[in-house]
Amino acid sequence: MPDFITPARRVATVVRYHARMKQTMDNATFTLRRWALKLVRSLLWLSVAALVLVVAYFFAAYHFAYSRGESVGYVQKISHKGWICKTWEGEQVRALAAVPAMPEKFAFTVRDAAVVDQINTHIGQKVVLEYAQHKGLPACFGDTEHFVTAVRPAPTTGEPDQAAK
Repeated sequence: MPDFITPARRVATVVRYHARMKQTMDNATFTLRRWALKLVRSLLWLSVAALVLVVAYFFAAYHFAYSRGESVGYVQKISHKGWICKTWEGEQVRALAAVPAMPEKFAFTVRDAAVVDQINTHIGQKVVLEYAQHKGLPACFGDTEHFVTAVRPAPTTGEPDQAAK
């Protein structure tokens, strides 16, 4: 074998060895990139699913009432409160049958401006507040769970309630 061919074989062998190593590294890099891409996609879908569940929960909590009721008493105050989310918050002192008892306060939130106007016209008078209780809403929707939906003057003693008919 001539001398001038031998160094070429050695170089070719070395190149061939490095080419295999490079191919193995490319496969490992490709596999790692594919695994990372699958992980990112899975985390993205998991985040989207969690967001959809949270939005569905708040939608249900906002639109479906846990309970409904009425509260009779004197509206003591109503104010527009909040740093970012402004809501109408109020207090009603409940009318008690026994006068010497300690009065109970009923805190409420109002969403509708028309209801706020009705409350303002009846401040200091005995009124019936119709409310819906929504549990699990964040503070941006209101400071309380009780959202007033309607207001009417309370019947005086001796008169039948007009709303009950």
